[in-house]
Amino acid sequence: MDEPSAAPPPTSTPRAPNSRLAVASAALGWLSVLTACLPTGMFGLLAVMLGMMSLDRIKRSEGALRGRPLAWNGIGAGAAGAIASLSISVWFTSLQEDWNGQLDAAVKGAFAAVDDAGSDAAFRSWSAGQGVVLRREDFLAFATESRARYGAFTGFTIQSEEREPSLTGVSRIMLALALQFEGARLNGSAVARLAPGVGSFVPMLELESLTVRDPDRGDLSVPVRMKDAETEADGDRRTDAAAGSSNDAAREARSAEPEDEGAPTGAGDSR
Repeated sequence: MDEPSAAPPPTSTPRAPNSRLAVASAALGWLSVLTACLPTGMFGLLAVMLGMMSLDRIKRSEGALRGRPLAWNGIGAGAAGAIASLSISVWFTSLQEDWNGQLDAAVKGAFAAVDDAGSDAAFRSWSAGQGVVLRREDFLAFATESRARYGAFTGFTIQSEEREPSLTGVSRIMLALALQFEGARLNGSAVARLAPGVGSFVPMLELESLTVRDPDRGDLSVPVRMKDAETEADGDRRTDAAAGSSNDAAREARSAEPEDEGAPTGAGDSR
């Protein structure tokens, strides 16, 4: 009797490859999530598109392609990254508008101090920097002198800005300004700071200094630094002391003069 023939060895079926579109979709999707704080929303949208295309190809391949989990992973991550990037962009745009409004209020408030001499409106968007004291009289003098020279302040534009980031969370911004008055147009500069507000993590913009560049009649700046104020005060004290010394010397000189001995006597009596 013939022996039964041995069964042929089992053959392994090759595993279907992953769809390249699904792999690209997953990679772009997670890249969009990791870079959501940057303007990379297009990565997320592209991941969603590639994921949908890969699902359609996998379905039509009838088993020749696989990668549905990767495609759905890319679609979900891409959608989340695109939404996060869009939300952050909208929030940052709103924050930039707030900073522009705070800068506008600080600059206009400094020039309007002459109209609100009795209030602290000019200080609301200002911050005292190192070695600086915010004094109402300094803002009033600045606004009065600028209006006397150039007329009322009408507006400004930012020509350039340079930021100095800091590890302490407070960054300073150097601004070059074009200042417009009723009777003149001059260059100016300002120093601002970005720091979290009181009880909030959202940065607020506050002005530290403002200068009007006038090569003909001299620059105008506000506020006055403590050293400048002390120097000015010392100069006033020296002037007062010199005036007092001059007055004392004049009084001493007058007191040292001999008194008049009266009118001269006439000729001797006639006999």
